[in-house]
Amino acid sequence: MKFQELKIKASDGEYKLEFVDNAIECVLACDKPENLFFLVDEKIWSLYPDVSNRIEKSGAEYLLIHASEAAKSYGEIEILLDKVLEHSFKRGQKLVAVGGGITQDIVGFIASIVYRGVPWIFVPTSLLSQADSCIGSKTSINLGRRKNALGTFHHPESIYLDLRFLGTLSALEIQSGIGEMLKVHIINSIESFNEIAQNYELLRSNQDIMLQTIFNSLFFKKGIIQQDEKDTNIRLVMNYGHTFGHAIEVASQFRIPHGLAVTLGMDTANYISTLINSKTVEYYDLYHPVLMANLNGLPQVHISKEDYFMALLSDKKNTPTERNFVLLNSNGLPTLQSMPVDSMIPSDSYEYLVGILKSC
Repeated sequence: MKFQELKIKASDGEYKLEFVDNAIECVLACDKPENLFFLVDEKIWSLYPDVSNRIEKSGAEYLLIHASEAAKSYGEIEILLDKVLEHSFKRGQKLVAVGGGITQDIVGFIASIVYRGVPWIFVPTSLLSQADSCIGSKTSINLGRRKNALGTFHHPESIYLDLRFLGTLSALEIQSGIGEMLKVHIINSIESFNEIAQNYELLRSNQDIMLQTIFNSLFFKKGIIQQDEKDTNIRLVMNYGHTFGHAIEVASQFRIPHGLAVTLGMDTANYISTLINSKTVEYYDLYHPVLMANLNGLPQVHISKEDYFMALLSDKKNTPTERNFVLLNSNGLPTLQSMPVDSMIPSDSYEYLVGILKSC
């Protein structure tokens, strides 16, 4: 079944996302196997024998990736890049990433720097990567405990989205992806949030609703990234939930999945909004029940206050004189807002966050 396709305009051309039934066959059909070099999440390799068998049968080169936050470090990237070059990867070849968001970050980053940039293709296998990160051109790796401190803009030439990979995800992994879908629906409009909220309980059981919600999420994001490809203006609103979310990830030593940290981050941002602007209380009340439902089953994890503050205060959006947060405006929509450096937001957000985690 081919659902629909999206074409995303970028400064250096256009790239396409297609909904397909057999992503690996689509990749192999787009070029000769000798021109393709697969970098595959080792979990996908073991979970889907037809994928590993087909890649091996094709004769294309491949390497497996242990997709963890630790693998996104500068040192690990250097080791992997050395292995790729040891396999005689040439400038005329294409890298193919098969995996979730971490695999995407790793392969996209390598593709952007090796030989000053080579083409790459992405087969996203997590809901989070299918519904959000697969478009937008960002690649990111960590530097020490600084989340996504290094990165580039280097979009894939093609994206093949195959829903069958969602079948082996855990409940928390599905919720992680839903967190990012909730984010972009809230950013888009109150109406679009109400639609995903109404369908929330059906997302796991109704593939048609899941497919439509993924498409809507990507369509909403496309409208933003095409206006602001390099993240200097309107696209900054996509950091809704991420300033607090990234701090939560770091402070939990990445034991809380990204999309669930973003879910917590959105709820925290909404709460902080009520302290600054009383008109946002009704929107906090509107969003809160769905965000809390998406945290069902979240494991109890200690959030280090020291690490949380360190990560929050080193956020990339901050300036020497201001701290920048994406908070709700009077109409309930996320907007970038500047606060003084002596703002109580770090302390207030930590106290709220600890209380929410105790109630999960």
